[in-house]
Amino acid sequence: MAEGGDKSLKGQGLPLGDRQEHQQAFADAGTNALNRACKDAGIKPASITAAEELRKAEELVVNALKYAIRKGLSSPMELEEAARLPREACAAQHRIYNTALLADKEVFGSQWPLHQRAQPTFEEDLARARE
Repeated sequence: MAEGGDKSLKGQGLPLGDRQEHQQAFADAGTNALNRACKDAGIKPASITAAEELRKAEELVVNALKYAIRKGLSSPMELEEAARLPREACAAQHRIYNTALLADKEVFGSQWPLHQRAQPTFEEDLARARE
């Protein structure tokens, strides 16, 4: 290598392949083919889909609080009541997400990049609504 023995290799100076599977040292060809087929078909793991739904549910809570503030509600009790139903739906979505996440960690291994999430407190939601 020190004498330039790698200079005559095929592909020298060309960009790396665009497939991520070329950089995965510990995945076999079958797993790579399955992942590529699922990606091409638009299939997402359940935790990815649930994470998108969870984000939407959390935004609904914040939007409900923003609407209540615009209507002139100011006491904590009134604001909590205005956000009660969206927060209940958000809590249900958190349970769905965390369950899907555990299932995906079983299927894809402990290195799955997503983590369990807890529902923000009412005060955190209210602070986001007032931003």
